[in-house]
Formats: sequence, structure tokens, C-alpha cells
Amino acid sequence: MKRLSPSIKVKESKIFTYPTRLVTFLQPEIMTHHLPAYQCDSKEIELTVHHGSTADIGVKMGGRLYKKIYRKLAPELKIDEEYIHDTRYEVDGNMAHVLTHILPKLLITRDVYPKTTVILGQSIGDRRPSIGKQIYESMGFSVICTNKKVYGKHILINVLSNGNNLNGFQSCLGLYEDIFNKLDIQGYTSETPDRVFISRKKTRNLINEHEVEHTLKQYKFKKFYFEDLSISEQLSIARNAKVVVGLHGAAISTLIFNRNQVKVIELFNPGFIPQSFRKMINAVGGTWCGVTGQMSDSVFKDLNLKPFQARKYSLSPTIIDTSSLRMALEYLNVD
Repeated sequence: MKRLSPSIKVKESKIFTYPTRLVTFLQPEIMTHHLPAYQCDSKEIELTVHHGSTADIGVKMGGRLYKKIYRKLAPELKIDEEYIHDTRYEVDGNMAHVLTHILPKLLITRDVYPKTTVILGQSIGDRRPSIGKQIYESMGFSVICTNKKVYGKHILINVLSNGNNLNGFQSCLGLYEDIFNKLDIQGYTSETPDRVFISRKKTRNLINEHEVEHTLKQYKFKKFYFEDLSISEQLSIARNAKVVVGLHGAAISTLIFNRNQVKVIELFNPGFIPQSFRKMINAVGGTWCGVTGQMSDSVFKDLNLKPFQARKYSLSPTIIDTSSLRMALEYLNVD
């Protein structure tokens, strides 16, 4: 079975920097970077069914030595009635990966094979359900956690573009709006604010959070720490929001559920500015721009003078200039 993921246009946008003397030495000024529009090509999604074992289809589950021994000695788990999507070779502890990469494929699979069971790895000694398990169950999927080999009707998914396999991050962009808009969320509530500020408590946090929050309160934003909320609360807020200001991170990925053509201002440490969520926001009909924080000496040297280390500052805190933030709000026509 094949399904087309249409092409999408990523609209032009801007990133507003922390004030710097790179513009003029007389006084620091905000730089505005123009990001041109571009198009993400259409892709062909191919579903096939393999009746057999995970050992036959090359599922690389890895794991510690005791898990490998267990899989070798334990009897194979047989699932006869339902179809199987084995995600044990994926990262199910990262919400952004689960929501933008794995879940779209599961939802596409369920449209064709309604009785689909998701297979996850079993963490020995950890009683907390993984992010993946919580999300899949909240979407109505049956989930089995096991480290055994599994025998049954395995669904294999390939995403193709011009004949090349593209099973990577956000590979089904063109279908996001279609498959997520019609999706019911268990525990959903419509009683959430229109304007949302998503902050972070631990890594990649805001050094001047109080100052940023004070500025956003003038625009009637309400602050949330998504790490303190249940999955249903997070997804409800994300679905209903009309304007979101948030630090780059997994919480932004929940906006894949948004139905309101959301306007998003993503805040970055200047040493780590991925633009993957720009594509995602455009894919669900929204508008995106970015604001970068204060550039330290070490960030400048590491980005420009040393061999590049892509993720060195991926979890570092930052300081956001509120004038840059106001420029971003004005750019998105938020008053």
C-alpha cells in the first residue's frame, strides 16, 4: 500500500538577535536575519506486511548484555490477531522524536490496519512508563513492552523521495495537518489559554526568565512548565493555543496537534539554533519566527574559530533581550 505525503511550503521568516555591536560599534543593535521561503518535496509512504519474526526483519534492539542473553533464551512472543509496529529501534524517551517521527507513521498505519499493536522495549527496574508509551496509549494504541523477539504480522514503513529512502526526522510533514487535526486526545480540555509561554526548569532554561515573563504578561501570556503537566494537559494546551513563545525543546513538538494556525516565537541559545520546528509549524498551518539569546565569548569562538561541535550548547541556558522579543511579537502581529 502506498500513500502520498504532499509537498509543503515553508514561509519566509525572520530571526531576531540579542543586541550586538556587529551592526555598529557605537551601540548594540538588534540584527534581523531574513529566512527565505522554500519547499519540502512530496514523499511516497510505502507500507508492507511481513509475516514473521523481528529476527527476520533486522530490528536492531541493541541493549546491555543481559538483554541480549534474555532475547536469545526467552521464548518468542507470538501475536496472531493484530498487526505489529515494532518501535524498539527508535528513541521513545524523546517527545519530539515520538510526536514528529514515530507517531505519524503509526497513525498512517492505523488508517489501513486499524488493529495495530505497538511494541516497546521493557526497562528492567524502571516502573515509570516511557514518554512513548504514554503518548501511544493516549492515542488509543495497544502497547506491549517486551525484550523478546516478536512473531506476527509486522508493518514495515518506508518513506521515499525520488527513489531514496528518507525514514528520518519529520519525514511525513505533508500529512501532519490531515492526520493530527482529526485525532481525538484522551483527557482533552478546551479550557486553556490562547497565549502561552512555555519555559523550562532544568536544562536549556532562561537566565532572565522573570524579565521575559514580565514582558509577556503585558501581552496576556500565561506561563507553563510542560515537565510539570500530564500528557493530556500538554496536548490540550498545544491544540488550543493561538500564540506560543517557547524555548527550543520537546514541548514545541506538541504543537503538531494545533488547530488554530498558531503563531510561534521560538527562543534559542545562539550556540544551538536548529530550525526543524519551523518546518513543523508551517506543516500544521502556523507561522514561525525565532529570537536568539546573548552571544558569549565561548559561543563565538566555538562557532567561528574552532572545529564545529553541533550540540555543545544544546542544553545551555541563555538570556533573551526583551526588545528582541517585542520585535518578534510585532512581526507576528501580536499586540
